[in-house]
Amino acid sequence: MSLSVFTKTQSSAISMIEIEGNLVDIAFQSAPGKVYTFASTPEFTEALQLIINGNVEDVSLGSLIATARKNNQLTYSTQRG
Repeated sequence: MSLSVFTKTQSSAISMIEIEGNLVDIAFQSAPGKVYTFASTPEFTEALQLIINGNVEDVSLGSLIATARKNNQLTYSTQRG
C-alpha cells in the first residue's frame, strides 16, 4: 500500500492517492474529504506508482487520472468505501 498527499502547488486537481493492489483511492482538491475508489489495470497501477515515487511536478496528475478513466484503465469500484 502507498499513500501520497499533494498540496495544491503539486497538483491543482488531486489531493490524495492511495494505491492498494489494484484499487486506487483518489480525493480531489475540490472536495478532499470525499474519496473515490477505482479499480485499476495492473499496467496503470505500475505507471502511477512510478510517477508518484518520482517527480510529480513534471506530470499533470489530473490529466493523467482523467485520461485513465476515459481509457478504462481506472473504473469506479464498490469494493471499498
